[in-house]
Amino acid sequence: MQIKPDKFRHLSKKTRFTSMIAASSGNLVEWYDFYIYAFSATYFISSFSTSKDPTIELIAAFGIFALGFLCAL
Repeated sequence: MQIKPDKFRHLSKKTRFTSMIAASSGNLVEWYDFYIYAFSATYFISSFSTSKDPTIELIAAFGIFALGFLCAL
């Protein structure tokens, strides 16, 4: 699908800029929780996992991360 150049010509420059800022902010908020989980999962997984093997804990933590990422698509 190709967008015609004159389709958004009626919008002012301020409106287009505001739309870009709003879309970028929404994207940042949407992915912020994935970033936080990815960086902190290795530190907190031992508190929530029933396994005593650190390798299994790590696989479980990033398996949950992968599942969440795939469901977000």
